[in-house]
Amino acid sequence: DNEPLFKEFVSKYGMNLFLGAGFSTYAYNEQDEALPLGEAIADKLCTVFGLNKGRYCDLGKICRKIKKEQEDALSSFLRDTYKVKRFDNAYSCLYKLPLRSIISINIDNLVEKVFENSESPKDLSDVSINGDLSKDNIVPIYKLHGSVTYPFSVPLSFTEEELHNLFVKDNRLFQTVSYKISCSPTLFWGTSL
Repeated sequence: DNEPLFKEFVSKYGMNLFLGAGFSTYAYNEQDEALPLGEAIADKLCTVFGLNKGRYCDLGKICRKIKKEQEDALSSFLRDTYKVKRFDNAYSCLYKLPLRSIISINIDNLVEKVFENSESPKDLSDVSINGDLSKDNIVPIYKLHGSVTYPFSVPLSFTEEELHNLFVKDNRLFQTVSYKISCSPTLFWGTSL
């Protein structure tokens, strides 16, 4: 609503990105399929796991049901579906932005793939793996729902309860993410928040 003010603050303080599923619209997996978003992944999961979508109605409930009986199969399916093979070159704008941090609720590895480019003047550092490295040429990323790049033993989260439990178990994560968002303007990209 106030683009000039946003630009002024970004020029002074840098910016954060908060990424949702819509951010990955132009990324493709090994099967050369666009990464499925909300309804599309819910439909796909119901088909693959033989569920009646009308009964479970949303992605969180669908994942909760599948996890109860076939957690490993669900994890394998999601990891195969969300591993990025290629993406639109427009994403190269990321490493040109004055980023302070990235907070993502996506499990895909799109951001990691973008920053692998040799032209990127910055490196990406996953806070879950490396801790919070505060350096000018490093952008910390917080993968709140897990990541296809994590070991198979690390669960992937799709339900509101799982995210809530994550913040309850690790109150420092909630405080850190809240602090990061309060220090610099945050652009919400691909989320319905």
